[in-house]
Amino acid sequence: MSVSTKRPAAGLSSAPWPRSNWQYLRRVVSERRAWIGALLSIACLFLALRRVAWPEVFNGLRAADYGLIALAMIMQAGAVSSTALRWKALFYPQRGLRAGRFVSVAFVGELVNNLLPARVGALARIYLIGQVEGVSRAFALGTIVAEKAADGVMLAVLCLFLMPLIALPTWIWRASLLSSSVLLLLVVILTLSVSVRRLILGIISWFAAAVPLVARWHVPDAVKSGLDGLRSLLRRQAALPVWSWSVAMWSLGGLINLVVLGAVGLSARPVVALSLLVILQVGTKVPSLLAGIGVFEYLCLFALSLFGIADSQALVFGILLHFVVVVPPSVIGAIALWQESRNLATLQPSLLRAALAAPPPEPDNEP
Repeated sequence: MSVSTKRPAAGLSSAPWPRSNWQYLRRVVSERRAWIGALLSIACLFLALRRVAWPEVFNGLRAADYGLIALAMIMQAGAVSSTALRWKALFYPQRGLRAGRFVSVAFVGELVNNLLPARVGALARIYLIGQVEGVSRAFALGTIVAEKAADGVMLAVLCLFLMPLIALPTWIWRASLLSSSVLLLLVVILTLSVSVRRLILGIISWFAAAVPLVARWHVPDAVKSGLDGLRSLLRRQAALPVWSWSVAMWSLGGLINLVVLGAVGLSARPVVALSLLVILQVGTKVPSLLAGIGVFEYLCLFALSLFGIADSQALVFGILLHFVVVVPPSVIGAIALWQESRNLATLQPSLLRAALAAPPPEPDNEP
């Protein structure tokens, strides 16, 4: 009599293949994103440089007012600090949090975004603020979601303001307004409607029970944290500082563009500076090489071409603005990272994801 050697089928929760397949898929996606980013950057560099008169570019760089460039660098540091203070306000009702720690972590996030692949600055911020302030990482994740939502609302308002002033291509207006309007609608619905929140959390919980991998990656906790973060945008006690810092941050972004335009002798009109702000905010979200090289310069050329500015002049502006946006925050971020006795090797994407997926060692202070 033969004895069956078949093993009983293991349940989905004990099978090893979902986790290994997920890790393989994530690695493939990460590699493809890196390749796509490299190709996009190279293509944008080609488009930006193909019609440039290099003698004019060198002359423009020599003739620029570097006193104004220094002023723009100080303003950029102020813009990042405004982002940090808005982030701290989103942690309401937690008290006793140190503003200086949030500012330091925000600059480290800028450094990570500029120098590491996959733009994991937000992950670095969640991880570090949990370490230095002992706050719940789940709650910190919710504040990052609220940040993105607030920026989407500010972008929608700015698009509505600019629409009657400049003749951008229709597809840009439609894409910006559609995405911003959908985001604004979602923020309002998810913030005000308790029943919608319960429905979403119920669906996610059911899905996590059916697919253990979803629970293992803390998806229900992440969704709940995101919904809780959105509520901060309309809480009476938190709304005023959050939206005040949002206005300050976006205003500084426009003023920095205005100052750099003046530094290179171009038309320093508010409409030009704000149009640049919109296009750069939308366009720099695509994958690219480190610090957005190529993509950033091409977006500057594209935006300024709408106002009849020559490619060579626009490239001078793009190079100097890119320097202002990247170098000061990265330098300050490196100093802050050194003060925390850390280095970039500890903030690699894979290590950050592993650290955030593990149970945090600090006590959970989530309200």
